[in-house]
Amino acid sequence: MATKMTTKTITKTPSTTRPCKLTSIFIAALLVIIVGLAVHTPIMVFLSSRFPDHDLLFKSWKEILLVLNSFLAIILITKNHLWRPLFRNKLFTLPLAYCVLGLISALLLAQNHLSLVSGLMISFRYILIFMLVLIAQKLRPASRPLFLKSILASAIIVITFGVLQATILPRDILAHIGYSRDTILPYMTIDQNTSFIRINSTLRGPNVLGAFASITFALSAAWLLFTKNLKSQPKSHLALAIFLALGSLICIWFSYSRAAYLAAATSTAILFFFRIRSNPRLLKILALATIITITLATTTIILFRDTTLIRNIVFRDNPDSTTIYKSDDERLQALEKGLYALRNHPLGLGVGSVGSASLFTDNYIILENQFLFVAHETGWLGLALFTAIIALIFLGLAKSPDPISIATLAAGAGLLVIGLFLPVFADETVSMTFFTLAALGLTLKPKSTKKPRRKHAN
Repeated sequence: MATKMTTKTITKTPSTTRPCKLTSIFIAALLVIIVGLAVHTPIMVFLSSRFPDHDLLFKSWKEILLVLNSFLAIILITKNHLWRPLFRNKLFTLPLAYCVLGLISALLLAQNHLSLVSGLMISFRYILIFMLVLIAQKLRPASRPLFLKSILASAIIVITFGVLQATILPRDILAHIGYSRDTILPYMTIDQNTSFIRINSTLRGPNVLGAFASITFALSAAWLLFTKNLKSQPKSHLALAIFLALGSLICIWFSYSRAAYLAAATSTAILFFFRIRSNPRLLKILALATIITITLATTTIILFRDTTLIRNIVFRDNPDSTTIYKSDDERLQALEKGLYALRNHPLGLGVGSVGSASLFTDNYIILENQFLFVAHETGWLGLALFTAIIALIFLGLAKSPDPISIATLAAGAGLLVIGLFLPVFADETVSMTFFTLAALGLTLKPKSTKKPRRKHAN
């Protein structure tokens, strides 16, 4: 009898052990990166303006932390015997294969070490954080609320400053900390029209702000749509959700990013679809409302195309502008270049051959499409792997009933719309925030609907 009691005591011991310190450090580093993304740009600009010789180092803090954390992940995976379950998961193996392909492409086709390093950081940091957050959830599932709170903190910072910048702050407020033509412009305009100021908030530019705000809008709108007994929720939570939803819309509007407008509309339609998908009658109404909205929007643009608002926001046409090349013309030229590279370079031209990384080469190339961006660097195989990763993520999110998963799916669909016009994942704040959310949404275990069995007394 004593022996049995001793055995039971021993078997209970592992469950009461303290959490692994290495795991805590690993997760804490990821949280620092996520929150740091919200203030990375102004801090980087301030330091770069004071110490221009070290600007690359200042920009790379998060990538350095990700690489160091990757070594820590290898130790933790080995220690916890997670290699086999991870390699059985396509959500881990496909991104890993994509990273390996990128490394091979970088080593074989790189033009110089600066474009190589810069290209690797831009194109694979979001894939890396996706994999690391997946690992973090394997190691400690209870850390999910911490990740969500860190994203919430980041959203509050960006949206709050964006609203202030759009309403009461001077347009050049960011110039006081080093924003300039040599770093990042404190604000932009539509085709040199100062009546249409495009705000940045704490991000790299108005298009980036529009993309990030489309994510925060989807998250806050999903909370408002899917939370049961909304009136019984704490007033502070309800107020914060409403502020983020409305604040996100304000930031989207004053970013004057047409792609962000389409993203917000796409996210809204998807959220309503998931909210009413069990009701065929309401789905028909939603489909009809969508068709009517698109028709009215198109008709309005056609009928009022000569008004100042439509002319500037939609067509980017300012009669007083002195610019020779319009943004739409440059986008069409970039599209032609991207399609030419896609047809004629099936293996790609190497990581760092396009975007800001190509500034370090003799051939600076801008491509205004996320998929062409990927194909330009890693070829047809890289594009196939990237598309498979996105499809796998979306299918996984669509199967989950969790509001965060649905919101991430809606936000991701909006980002893909933006990706047709911009390399949306080239910005670290947008890409790393979305892929962190995707990892959290995909690792959530659905609640069991089975009733627990009753134990019958012998």
